[in-house]
Amino acid sequence: GGETSGTQRYFKMNIYNVPTDTWTTIDLPNGTIGPRTIAADNKIYFGDIEGDRTIYIYSIEDGSWKELDVPGFIGTLTYMDRMLIVEDRGDLMLYNIDTETWTEYDFPQQSATVTATNGKIALAGSNPNLVRIYDVASD
Repeated sequence: GGETSGTQRYFKMNIYNVPTDTWTTIDLPNGTIGPRTIAADNKIYFGDIEGDRTIYIYSIEDGSWKELDVPGFIGTLTYMDRMLIVEDRGDLMLYNIDTETWTEYDFPQQSATVTATNGKIALAGSNPNLVRIYDVASD
């Protein structure tokens, strides 16, 4: 998925299947201008920085779509340990896929990106000398 020009929304997503070396094109429910997309657990999680505060979840197994309301905008979207991690101008929102609950954290400075690994989430971007690291297990 991606931008075609200016503010025109793009309503297709191309999916490459590595084991079969094939491409599939699917229709997106709401289109995109600035896609935030991850794949995990046989699903594709799709949100849009210019969108409607919704993550659209595409099941690779049966081709169905589900919608997940997000409590903020989707600046960055990533995944770790059965959690969707969303950054919105420095604020952090964690969605537990198993319990279907959101946990929100507000930070005083804005960030530009988020990444996660080994139970830790790193936020960086607005201050070149500062990276916030959140340890999920110890809160």
